[in-house]
Amino acid sequence: MTDATADPELNTEHYLATAAEMLSVDGRADVADLIRTSQYRLERTGWDNWNGGITLWTIYLMVAPATYARLGSRRETMEAQIRERLAPIYSQFTEDQFSVTISPLVEPRPNWRTPKAEISRSVRQNIFDGLTLDRVRWWGRLDDVEFLQRLYDLKALPSTDSRYSDAAGDIWQHRVNNEDWPDDWIYGDRRLNLLDGPADIQSCGPTRMKA
Repeated sequence: MTDATADPELNTEHYLATAAEMLSVDGRADVADLIRTSQYRLERTGWDNWNGGITLWTIYLMVAPATYARLGSRRETMEAQIRERLAPIYSQFTEDQFSVTISPLVEPRPNWRTPKAEISRSVRQNIFDGLTLDRVRWWGRLDDVEFLQRLYDLKALPSTDSRYSDAAGDIWQHRVNNEDWPDDWIYGDRRLNLLDGPADIQSCGPTRMKA
């Protein structure tokens, strides 16, 4: 290497910025954005004795795992495009060789075992409050029983009214026949457990969704 400007470990950020600008001008904004949003790691990955010794470097551009997965087969093309723009930058300063690898970013994810489908109690309550304030007809053009029996096995749920043996009769009596339950009754009904139950209600025993 001829001077400090050529030191990849000190100047990789500048080289990547230059490559990103070139790609933007070339109409490859997606590749330029990938460079800008990624984290990088530079590693010496080889050595060649040619011409007094050449270091082989690999630039790892680390992106979010979801981004990495979405790139699919485009990764190799994008790596080649970045490498092509970096070549005239590095060649000004050194004969070392460089490759580019797009990699998934590995970092601590303390809650990775928690199902993403879970919705916090406070968020659920905010949703219910909003639906109530806006007087949203959650049952649509059906009555409550017609709507809910498409989702739940109402005959497997208990009744809160001694005159009926299951939730189907109970709900019909108070929402269709007497209409003495408020529209937002469903949000606090413990049988449906919308506030505290799991987001995937197919797994919650007797209140399971119908197949």
